[in-house]
Amino acid sequence: MSAEEPRKRLRTEESLTQTQVEAYSEKPYEARNALDAENQKFYMTEGDVGIDTFLISDLPAIDGILKARFTDFMVHEVDVEGNVVVLTDMESHDPVPEVEASSSAKEDKIEKESVAAPSNVNLDKQEKIDASAPSITLPSELEDCIPQEMASQFFSSLQDLSLGNSSESVVLEASQFSSPLDKTKRTLLHQLIRKHFSGLESTTTKEGSFQVDKCKRSNQPRPKRDARLSWKSLGGEYCHFHLYKENRDSMDCLGKIARLLKVPTKLLSIAGTKDRRGVTCQRAAVRHVRASRLAQLNAGSLSNSTYGFLLGNYSYQNSPLKLGDLQGNEFQVVLRDVSTPIDKINQRMSSIKEHGFINYFGLQRFGTSSVGTHTIGIALLQSDWKKAVELILSPRPEHTGPVREAMHIWHTTHDPEATLKILPRRLIAETSILETWQRSGNQSDFLGAFQRIPRHLRSIYPHAYQSYVWNKVVSWRIKELGDKPVAGDLVLECPTDDQSNGTTPVDPEAPDVVEDLPQTSKPLARHLKEEELENYTIYDIVLPLPGRNVLYPKNLTFDTYKSIMREHSLDPCQMARKDRELSLPGDYRKLVVRPKNMEWYTRKYDSLEQQITTTDKDTLETNVPMITDEGKYQALVLKFQLPSSSYATMALREATRSATSSGDQRFLMTNLQDSSSK
Repeated sequence: MSAEEPRKRLRTEESLTQTQVEAYSEKPYEARNALDAENQKFYMTEGDVGIDTFLISDLPAIDGILKARFTDFMVHEVDVEGNVVVLTDMESHDPVPEVEASSSAKEDKIEKESVAAPSNVNLDKQEKIDASAPSITLPSELEDCIPQEMASQFFSSLQDLSLGNSSESVVLEASQFSSPLDKTKRTLLHQLIRKHFSGLESTTTKEGSFQVDKCKRSNQPRPKRDARLSWKSLGGEYCHFHLYKENRDSMDCLGKIARLLKVPTKLLSIAGTKDRRGVTCQRAAVRHVRASRLAQLNAGSLSNSTYGFLLGNYSYQNSPLKLGDLQGNEFQVVLRDVSTPIDKINQRMSSIKEHGFINYFGLQRFGTSSVGTHTIGIALLQSDWKKAVELILSPRPEHTGPVREAMHIWHTTHDPEATLKILPRRLIAETSILETWQRSGNQSDFLGAFQRIPRHLRSIYPHAYQSYVWNKVVSWRIKELGDKPVAGDLVLECPTDDQSNGTTPVDPEAPDVVEDLPQTSKPLARHLKEEELENYTIYDIVLPLPGRNVLYPKNLTFDTYKSIMREHSLDPCQMARKDRELSLPGDYRKLVVRPKNMEWYTRKYDSLEQQITTTDKDTLETNVPMITDEGKYQALVLKFQLPSSSYATMALREATRSATSSGDQRFLMTNLQDSSSK
């Protein structure tokens, strides 16, 4: 770090390590309170997850603060065709053919007239109809069985039942017949009723009595014909739309939309999750919901800021979205309080544009807690269910308020009911475990409790361990073997555009929702031979995420895999498990990536609350932030595209040489606020 670069950058080694966090959790409750008061920086660091080197180390760093405001981090999805997903239109534009609508209205009127109960206005007319009982002649075969006076009374009662004047069953008792009705005569009577009375059904009881009731099926009005175009005419049964959100998690947004639409969340789909802390726009799809209905949600969102989303750019397709249906993301990032000279900024950014950065899995992959999701993944892969559950329920230094109180109750009383009364419901994994124990009363059933956690959350833990190993190995590979291909490295055979980026179906900068790719779609890898090294660059080299179905490098890199995993009593060649969720197939990932369409510029501003960039919502509302060349602070605005498995924070780390964790950035922002208030 050069002499002119100041002061307030937190290095990874300044933060607490995972070992220190584990030591903290073993301290008594009172001692932890005292320790928290002394040191407030409790969060996972980059060194904890294997992020500990740079692609080029002898260039100046850029000073700055990341995500000071949520509008400082904007992400726009890039779809499979390379289009940047932007919210430009919130109108539904659903067509409603006039001819069909008119025809439907007529049918609806006829329906109402045919099924509606008699109104008071038409009472006199109805009474006249009721009074004139039908003149029905009994077949000769029935005359000897049913007296004429009884038949007239029976038919009159059926008339009342058919017209809705009565709802009670009409019964001819077996004892009322002059002689018993055989099967032939019963059939004649059934046919007679069906011929003269609509909406009635007749049955014969076990005792031989004859009973007539209102037909339930006939009593229901016919479904109204939909005047709108069919799904096929619209283009498909899935309505695709752009989901714009501010400072809200993707899955949280989908849950809110599903509740407002009163449909199951599973009817909605997205191509990838996006970060909560930021402004993002991505594609989403929902089955059998029209654009006009979706567009109605915008009114509530515009009047209630807690919604945090807007919908638009609707279209109809024949299929939903799947995780991974994207090329990548376009980022627009603001670094605030930048004091680095412009020439050094240009030098550093030009280097990243030309050479790229190490394609680390960012800290977001491992959760925001001091207990990394990869540590829980280790316990799961070791089949140590008890340790995994205890790690999830462990007291943590970042716990505050109700969470801290609930965890204190749990670890002092082990009373799940008392703990759940205080524990916030947003802690889904902890809540699922405790609710299971509350119901069963068996707190030694660790496997059963863990399996009650929703599947997408359970899958995060072992996948995080894969990412941890990959980060550790790539750090060793760059340090020891450099940025050139070596014999035994892996390259993909005939990669597609997506595979050339080593994509996995999960977006960067997000709490990961990971699904295994079908085995048939996994890219194939092969070893590089000495004689072909000159035909490849570091951008072609991939490293595997440990799994049962991957090829490992045929050089010292493979020994590094074995060495790292041996520390956890695991073997990269023994990744198959009886439990399908833990039997990870593995995948391949590029060592180094280069941003596309990269550009940058500086901007002056006066207030820490001043918005610097323009969001999609600002554009739609023609609310463009004021731009000025004067200001007390300087910001650096970056714009670039990355493939879907690459993290923008890792590109920024290469530029700033500073810790990218949210805790470190909050610490820097607090210092800046304190200094600006003096």
